Amino acid sequence: MQYSKALSDPPLKERYGAFLSNSSNLQCSEVMEECELPLIDISTLRMTDDEEERRPCASAIAKAATEWGFFIVINHGIRSELLKEMRKEQQRLFAKPFEEKSSKILKGTYSWGNPMAKSLTQLPWSENFLVPLKMIIEDQEWCSLEFSSLRETMEKLGSAMTDLAHVLARVLAENLGFPGDFIAEKCSMSTNYFRLNHYPPCPHSLGTFGLLPHTDSDFLTILSQDQVGGLQLRKDSSWYAVKPNQDALIVNIGDLFQVSSAHKILAIPFLFKAALSRNYIVNNCTRARQAMANDISSIVAWSNDFYKSVEHKVMSNSEADRYSVAYFLCPSMDSIIGSCSEPSHYKQFTFGDFKKQVEEDKRRTGNKVGLPMFRL
Repeated sequence: MQYSKALSDPPLKERYGAFLSNSSNLQCSEVMEECELPLIDISTLRMTDDEEERRPCASAIAKAATEWGFFIVINHGIRSELLKEMRKEQQRLFAKPFEEKSSKILKGTYSWGNPMAKSLTQLPWSENFLVPLKMIIEDQEWCSLEFSSLRETMEKLGSAMTDLAHVLARVLAENLGFPGDFIAEKCSMSTNYFRLNHYPPCPHSLGTFGLLPHTDSDFLTILSQDQVGGLQLRKDSSWYAVKPNQDALIVNIGDLFQVSSAHKILAIPFLFKAALSRNYIVNNCTRARQAMANDISSIVAWSNDFYKSVEHKVMSNSEADRYSVAYFLCPSMDSIIGSCSEPSHYKQFTFGDFKKQVEEDKRRTGNKVGLPMFRL
């Protein structure tokens, strides 16, 4: 059944109309120009393990992660048909009546606007479902039969996105001197998230956010978006619009990779030298093996600001609905995050600590503060 937009869209205008009518709340656009992000063909990363053949692509990714914090990948291995099916299912989901989305569908993963917003600068003109992949995999009752096709599509896309994220994380970890599977071992499909985004048209779109300026609280994010546009990123103190390309995927570095990269590793840390040495690995002592496993699992730590977690946002428009799907590569909540080189710019913290701090930031200030709260 098709529902009218008046029934399906969240009551953003009714709840926040006063912000829009107050001209002092309207923010002028800071965008200077449209940018062309680094475009990287990653087919060689998926097709070969030959270091010489992989090197040009790996170098391009490391350079983009350092200079931009954002890049676009093509020949990424995810079928265009699967991405189109996800978009169709997403549109069907958001077309449901608002009352159903906010109370009955997908087990409390839905949110819209910002109940704590006190001005337009704290208001995202959007709605979303933030869905743990663990829920998709393990909870057979997380969605109704009506959305069984959505579940199937999300599970397929989640698996494909996880494979792609591990390919990219391997390159980024190796560039810092770590084993290629280091991050993949900490970030399984069950620890990652999807966020399905819908940005309804805004009647007063000039200066109105679809998504507030922020950085992502993960290792890296993979974004599939439509052709409407609205994504912007901050570089060298200026905002730039990202040209939409629905046939490619956008990748951006998250906060956790920035923590791990403030200086590029010049040598593998002592623990890893020991753990990777032949004598250590072949030691028959069970206690030593267990100590090695415990030590390695505790160091989920990264680039100490060498890679950049770049601030970005989405601006609303007055004419077209915008849809996107974001995949977040995350570790388990008890994983310890710390820098890969000394002196560290950050104190150690668990991913759970970081998530709690972000939520506290939002309650206290209306916005995410994030990494600065953990700087030494």
